[in-house]
Amino acid sequence: MAAASVDSADAQFPEIVIGLVAPYGTPLTYFTTTLSGMLKAKCDYGTELLRLSDYTKLFSGLAEANPSSGVSEAARVAALMTRGDQARELAKSADVLALCAIKDIHDRRSQQDAILPK
Repeated sequence: MAAASVDSADAQFPEIVIGLVAPYGTPLTYFTTTLSGMLKAKCDYGTELLRLSDYTKLFSGLAEANPSSGVSEAARVAALMTRGDQARELAKSADVLALCAIKDIHDRRSQQDAILPK
């Protein structure tokens, strides 16, 4: 039996996708925590945080290694930014990591046992 897919026109629950971009050092954690709390309290919306840097793990052959858990925050961020640059170069596409996130969202919605957004 083929997996059921969800057509956005037939979605049973409202959904919001918000993309945040900020320079290094911007306290996004405070903002995302506050926004998640307000969306839950006021609208009963759940939230899920996707980080574009996580999608660099999908690319083999990047010269920069994925940062290990013991490195400093500055080294971790520098490695992730370099990996993002290398992934964009390899794909010859400035938006390749955003496209990976879009595909991930689509795949999650398309699973037969998917929990639809609320």
